[in-house]
Amino acid sequence: MSTFLRKLSCSSSKKKSSRSNSTPKSLAEFPTSNLEFPKSSSNIGSDNLTTNRNKSGGDGIEQDKPLAFKRFEKLKNITKALHRFKKEKTPSAKLKSIFRSVPTETNTYELNTIVSDFKSLNCKQKRTLEFLYVQKLVECESENKYLIDGKWFNKYRKYLSGETLRMPGEITNDEIFQGVIFPTTTMVAVNEFLWRFLICMYGGGPEVPMPKNENSYVLVLTEGEVSTKSFLTAAPWILENIKKSVLAKRREKELEFLKKHENDQTDLYFLVSQEEMEKVWSYLRKDTRDPPETLSNKEIQLKIQNGKLKANEFQEVNATIWRFLTKMYSAGPAIPVVREYFVAQQTDLLYDFEDCFEEICRKRESNFSIDEDEDLPINSLSTLTRGILNLQKKESRSSIEINFAV
Repeated sequence: MSTFLRKLSCSSSKKKSSRSNSTPKSLAEFPTSNLEFPKSSSNIGSDNLTTNRNKSGGDGIEQDKPLAFKRFEKLKNITKALHRFKKEKTPSAKLKSIFRSVPTETNTYELNTIVSDFKSLNCKQKRTLEFLYVQKLVECESENKYLIDGKWFNKYRKYLSGETLRMPGEITNDEIFQGVIFPTTTMVAVNEFLWRFLICMYGGGPEVPMPKNENSYVLVLTEGEVSTKSFLTAAPWILENIKKSVLAKRREKELEFLKKHENDQTDLYFLVSQEEMEKVWSYLRKDTRDPPETLSNKEIQLKIQNGKLKANEFQEVNATIWRFLTKMYSAGPAIPVVREYFVAQQTDLLYDFEDCFEEICRKRESNFSIDEDEDLPINSLSTLTRGILNLQKKESRSSIEINFAV
């Protein structure tokens, strides 16, 4: 073979080998059907332009992928991260992070920013901005709910729907907090984020978490007498026999009767002063020698009327035990109650804020002939508020004129 031919064959073989070892410049050089992504991303982002050859490790030989694969997977991971970031930063997620129960340095600053937005507005503008916030907060789902007294909510409903400009004032939950309510009392359940917002705006309280257990109930004042069944269970001749027994035997019989009937289910229940009931237990425990002459409920009756009764100031007993106390200790006056269970989302006693808000929206549309949102100074609001409520900045007239002139 001539020298020229030998040189030519050598140069062609070098070109082939160089092409086979070169790294592709784009993904177009790879067939899409044969793409196999590496399971580990430990080498992603490397700027090394060469690919490592066979690496021995474990039971076999692992071949690293070319740089194009690494860049492709890095881009894929970045896309997933951006998607997750956008999902976490939705307005509802942002509201939840701000109005959560645990205060942090971040959400405290954001709360102050929102409060500043409200302070910079007039009465009508405040109401419009509050309506927009409530509209977003209603959509937030939460496991925990809180109860609001219907009297306060009725004032708030009239204010938010545009029936009046008078703000409802501090939240007053004293009546429903005591655990004993009047028959005319109503309660409204709100999610925890809306509750934090209302507390931030109006203050007051106290906080009344809605029970999650279906066996939970609230005591509603009523009128009625002891049923025939309870009357016969605590018949006069039975109680008279206990009362006439000698002191030591009387204690035993009283304790036996109370233990036997303390869990009886009756239509009516009665409230007894905890302080007065303690006198009975002191006698039955032999802390005192003589039994109490009377059990007075006058103090707790007065507190109920004033909405100042606390849960640790009374005890609930069934009708059979109440009849026992009246005959043995002249207990009175009678405060009959019934149990209202939290088994339904909406009853004559309990309402859900979402259903009430639909009515607020309808009344608001009928009360406002001109959309008040147009009067909201969007440009002066904080970036935080505009982002949460999806409000776009309005262009000034001067800029519009300039653009028109151009």
